[in-house]
Amino acid sequence: MKPRQLLAASMLAIPLSMTACSQDGRLPSDPEPTSSADGVVSDEHPDVIFVPVGVDSRGCTQYTKKPTREGIAVDAAIWYRDKDGNFVLDASQCEPEPGGP
Repeated sequence: MKPRQLLAASMLAIPLSMTACSQDGRLPSDPEPTSSADGVVSDEHPDVIFVPVGVDSRGCTQYTKKPTREGIAVDAAIWYRDKDGNFVLDASQCEPEPGGP
């Protein structure tokens, strides 16, 4: 293939590959974020899932954010769940897991 033909073919392939994405920005091969194996979905943060990464000394599960699709920036904070199930940054608001340390 000549350089001009290669350039033309690649320029055509890029838009075609972009149409493979679904309307919500996820690729068809991406796992569904509602899976409990992946983490916890939050109504307040629809573009991320909260993934458990550890347990603190009180027995509270610690979470971090994972984007559900490309192009979503997430913080590097440790999150906890309060008694209502909301994700919070304040560890003193967490509800320790039953049977924790």
